[in-house]
Amino acid sequence: MTSMSGAAPQARSSSSGVRPPLFTRSSFINDNFATSLYRNRAFQPQWPSPNGGSRIVVLGSVRLALAAVNMSFLGNPPPNYHTPPFPSLNVNTLQDRTPNRTYTLYRITDVWKFTVLWTLITYIFFHLGAVLVAVSSHGLNKGSWRFLWAVPIIYLLIAGVEAIIAGSIVGLVLGAVYKAGYYEMNTWIPCTWGFINVLVLIISSFSVQGGL
Repeated sequence: MTSMSGAAPQARSSSSGVRPPLFTRSSFINDNFATSLYRNRAFQPQWPSPNGGSRIVVLGSVRLALAAVNMSFLGNPPPNYHTPPFPSLNVNTLQDRTPNRTYTLYRITDVWKFTVLWTLITYIFFHLGAVLVAVSSHGLNKGSWRFLWAVPIIYLLIAGVEAIIAGSIVGLVLGAVYKAGYYEMNTWIPCTWGFINVLVLIISSFSVQGGL
């Protein structure tokens, strides 16, 4: 690997009290990535030891490997990034190879929005299915149709409230976890969690032992 500065920094005399830094940026490393590596302590300073030599603090291989991987500069969006419109699902491949990350989410608010929208869609779809079952079970009795018009409205209101609560909790937790881990989120992740939310709702509707 090419030397970072071309020559090792010379240690100043101990009387000056100034410690020379080890980390200097070179021309072949992007400034942003170098700053991110230094901020996350992928490289540690090198200080002169009492015997005139130098001491290098060596970190664990796992931290160094994670810091060296270019994940859009540790979870930050590229310069020309714009939040993709909903739903922006890449049906060709699960990997986003576009230069502007057209199918990738970075911000917690975007993750929250996508998760809430997908949860709303899945909840409304399955609640409408429950409405159809309820309406069809009453047959052609005109007396029962007197109040059945309110069933779809009530079900849709309940679905909306439940979806906003469940989608907000899951979306905020997902966004915080991905942001803390310096990960980028594919637009399929909120879609998947929208279906997971409705599956949890369906399972919890059964009064079985061990149910939610």
